[in-house]
Amino acid sequence: MADLKTVTTAVNVVEKKISVKEFREMDFTGGDFCVYEVIDGQFFTRPTPSPRHQLVVSNLLYGLNWHFEENPLGTFFQAPIDVIFDDANYVQPDILFILKDKMSIVDWQDAILGVPDIVIEVLSKGSVRTDRVVKKAVYERFGVKEYWIVDPNNKAVEIFELKENRYELVNYIEKEGKITSSIVPTFDFEVQTLFNY
Repeated sequence: MADLKTVTTAVNVVEKKISVKEFREMDFTGGDFCVYEVIDGQFFTRPTPSPRHQLVVSNLLYGLNWHFEENPLGTFFQAPIDVIFDDANYVQPDILFILKDKMSIVDWQDAILGVPDIVIEVLSKGSVRTDRVVKKAVYERFGVKEYWIVDPNNKAVEIFELKENRYELVNYIEKEGKITSSIVPTFDFEVQTLFNY
């Protein structure tokens, strides 16, 4: 079984590979205030999010809640929630969305066991490289149709769509404009409302 002593305290990786099964069998003691993920067998850890990060997540969830009450096209979830792609990849996206016809990937007693349709990550201190490079590559490889990167520092949202198995930046909204989605074409949300600080 893996030992937590090998885990670094910033966004980094352990010295040896670990499986998702090994990770999920680990005993965690309370009070460490970290978020843990396994990506390509490497153990990543980062501090819990800042108040600004959580405000942005809350604002986006408000917009999503309002929209999906009127347009029940699927279900969205927010962290902390386990998303397991395979036995080497376990992630905790800030927000994810699954269309109705894919709800079979949800094990209501355990985790999301498969690939969401949309994954949203809000950048925070220490997560920029992980979200922009490491996790983006994993989401692309496993076929997440849309990947949103929300940048609270620049008050910007980048939306990537999977086209021919590669992500293409299809929309960049900074400070003003609407967030839209090809997966959920009825959704639009003013970016100013997201960054109301």
